[in-house]
Amino acid sequence: MRSPLARWKVRHLIGSWFAYWAILAAATLTPAAIAIWKVSRDGAKGDAGLSLGDAGLNAHVTVAGVTTWDHTVALSTVMLAIVGPPLLLWVGWILSTSASRNSGEQHSTEQLMRGDELPLRHDDRARDAMR
Repeated sequence: MRSPLARWKVRHLIGSWFAYWAILAAATLTPAAIAIWKVSRDGAKGDAGLSLGDAGLNAHVTVAGVTTWDHTVALSTVMLAIVGPPLLLWVGWILSTSASRNSGEQHSTEQLMRGDELPLRHDDRARDAMR
């Protein structure tokens, strides 16, 4: 059975990366954006900060002296969340496309052994059109 990733083109792969990053940003940054918006309104008293230290990336928002949002995350976790799933998707895409190419070559070899005429591949048609 052919993998759904085998039908993907490069644009599908890159589009899925951008969709993942957009969903990741929306899921992780929406609570921070709401808290920052509350602090930045007219008449609001508070502050927002972002720092990088031994514990990792720390972001906090305080309104009138009360912490409304505080989040600390390790840098390794941030990098893994950003790079991990797109990298795994790319590896799966590479493996599925190479597997589908190899299965096509085996099928062609079987047809050759029987003496059947081999179907033209896409690049063969383009080459023959140029002659």
